[in-house]
Amino acid sequence: MYDAPEESTANTFKYYFIDQDFDLTFGIGLSSKINTFGEEFPSQSYKTLVDRSWSIEKYDGPNREAIDLFLRGGVTTQMFENHLIDIVKHVFNPVALGRRIDEYVSRYGPEIEWDYTSERLHIGADPNKTRYVWNVNDFYENIDNVGKESTKWGLKQWIEMRAQAVAEEFNFEWDKVPLEPVEKKIVANDKQYDVKGDKTSAANSSISHSFIAFFTLLALTLGLLL
Repeated sequence: MYDAPEESTANTFKYYFIDQDFDLTFGIGLSSKINTFGEEFPSQSYKTLVDRSWSIEKYDGPNREAIDLFLRGGVTTQMFENHLIDIVKHVFNPVALGRRIDEYVSRYGPEIEWDYTSERLHIGADPNKTRYVWNVNDFYENIDNVGKESTKWGLKQWIEMRAQAVAEEFNFEWDKVPLEPVEKKIVANDKQYDVKGDKTSAANSSISHSFIAFFTLLALTLGLLL
């Protein structure tokens, strides 16, 4: 979580969620006990994970109480769906993420190719374990639409399937042209903050920001996982 100081006040705080682990989000290492839809898993509604019976491992419980509580309906479900729509419409789609992925490949591709020419001196804790050895062709193929040992989908393929499913479920289209970053002007007197020092108003604003951060996190982890 990133606290943006230029967008916060002494009593209210604006947070951004910055994720760094995308394994299950893009279907990598997805267990068959979680994925009960096969190759069509990315095309399912997030609702298939609500009120589901889990117990997929020995010590795993049967429920996901927080998800079930917030996403059974009502205002919290609407907040979640609004966040999910905004994320897919502007960010998690083949246009916006596709451009970003292409730039990453252009920037780091030569270094990744060089890295694959290096001898691997360490192969993990169990040297006798059978391993699938990735090569540079696997890297380039899995960027697009070719599944590999640890995932049924290519990266761009997953993004397009997931975005298409959400767009069809909520009847919208994502941006045809990627949004460009714009410089945001900071208003001296934040309208969300009572400059007269009303503690109730400040507290409500702080709670509102906390809910926004929570549902953004929930939309990213649940809505885009499935």
